[in-house]
Amino acid sequence: MNKRHELPLLCLFLVISLSIVSCSDDESEKAEAPATQAQEETSAPDSTAEQEELTAEEDESDSSETEESGSAVDFAAAYDEECDSGKNTSFDCEVLRSLLVVEVAMALEEIERSGDQRGTEEALAALDLVDEPEILIAACRILGHFPDTPGIAEKVTPLLLDSPYLAVEQTAAQLLSRNADPATAGMASQWSANHGLMWTDDPYALVPDFPEHYFDMEFPEYPDAEWYSPADSDRSVGWWVQGSPAEVSKWFAEKLGVEVMDYNQWVERSSAEMTTAYQSLMSQAGSGETQQLMEKYVQTQDPALLEKIQQLQAEMEVVSQKLQKDSDKALNSLLLPPGGVAPEDVYYLIAEEKDGHVARAILVYRHTGAERTVMQMAWDLGDYPPAWPVAN
Repeated sequence: MNKRHELPLLCLFLVISLSIVSCSDDESEKAEAPATQAQEETSAPDSTAEQEELTAEEDESDSSETEESGSAVDFAAAYDEECDSGKNTSFDCEVLRSLLVVEVAMALEEIERSGDQRGTEEALAALDLVDEPEILIAACRILGHFPDTPGIAEKVTPLLLDSPYLAVEQTAAQLLSRNADPATAGMASQWSANHGLMWTDDPYALVPDFPEHYFDMEFPEYPDAEWYSPADSDRSVGWWVQGSPAEVSKWFAEKLGVEVMDYNQWVERSSAEMTTAYQSLMSQAGSGETQQLMEKYVQTQDPALLEKIQQLQAEMEVVSQKLQKDSDKALNSLLLPPGGVAPEDVYYLIAEEKDGHVARAILVYRHTGAERTVMQMAWDLGDYPPAWPVAN
């Protein structure tokens, strides 16, 4: 059991509990004040018996509220007594910790339902419990109602980049995409766009590891590169490093023995590739013959010509569908830098070509707002397996 978060978890539970009670008391006082004032202005109870009855009802209500929160307090007390000292690491402590995590998550959900902005302080504190995905997700949902809260980017960005839990990264991306800083919002939006196939509602689902075939594709390994998950996708793996895009792309060009392409050159190369593929497939489908037959049919109204035209059109539809599938598997549409990146800081390198198309390529660009350079290693799904099984 991980000991480093035990005391913060217990303290957080107590702070959140007090926060909920405080908010509840404030609301109760506001709601009850007018009624109490009106009652006092009208009259006092008619008799001592009526006063005793009112007192009994109040006592019963207080008792009910105490019993309702009693189990949660008991969990916290038991955990503090039996496990916080570090002497007891038994299965019982694991159970108590799990129960305490559930209670903290439920308390955070109650704060979210209240819509009280004062709960953002507790939510930010909860983000320190990086090993508890249920608590992290509940805290992010509170902050989602108040995305301008100071400190969100500093607390949530590490979760987006480094959390081992997919649902935590997913929720962090949703929250940060609403951040006022364009660089932070762009990074989060990039993560969401590239991970659409990986959506999960399981808080304990793990982020998938690097695909086994990635290291067999022989992408050059840039020194001291760190994993950059927003650039991951079903056909790419992202990294980022120190150094300028020009320096990084030059290093790759020397390793691969290829020329560096700027943004405009890549767009032209991709467009020409798609045009060639389209013309080749249309030629195979006999598009020119179809046009000639249609002209003859207009003149003769020959049923045999019409039948032949319909047959060729069916063949062209099959070819068109294949062209669309090939396009969906390609890396061209993926290798686009996120919004806000200056075109002069974008470079491309073709790592491998097959049958006239790019099989593997590398996109290099400056991360907006950060002194780091992103490298996105991408491959065509027609040539290599997807990064994630769900992509099938």
